[in-house]
Amino acid sequence: MSTETAERPADNTVEPDRPGPVSLASWKGKKRHTVTLPSSAQVEIEIPNLPQMIAGGQVPNALMQAAVNFTQKPKITPELIKEQYEFTQYLFCETVKVPAVTMSEVEGIPYEDIEMVLEFATRQRDMDAVGTHMAGLDKVESFRRFRRLPDSDDDLARL
Repeated sequence: MSTETAERPADNTVEPDRPGPVSLASWKGKKRHTVTLPSSAQVEIEIPNLPQMIAGGQVPNALMQAAVNFTQKPKITPELIKEQYEFTQYLFCETVKVPAVTMSEVEGIPYEDIEMVLEFATRQRDMDAVGTHMAGLDKVESFRRFRRLPDSDDDLARL
């Protein structure tokens, strides 16, 4: 049994077959993800840090109660539905980074795409419409076993 330690790359990045710690700069660079949506559109997203956004005053005051209600199950009223609609538009725009989208532009986007982006934003989903993990873990054998993803498809051999 060898006691030698394998050399790590100079920048401490992780190679798929050689797990280990990453540099802080590399880690921070992993927050943007390219995902494919149900319409087949590919966009770049960043998962918003809602607590940080609220604490930092980034969520508009008019949407603050809707942000709080988004995580609870309050009594449904027409006013609440309107607030939730406005908040989900805001959250969608904060999540999608490329292309940049304004709240007035959200209405023209396919609703199934909006729903998927919101599922990413609220951490209810981590696989896109074509089955790719947003951080690329679908290429890691142990993740595929954990998620019971097929490992004998011709497509997987080309990943």
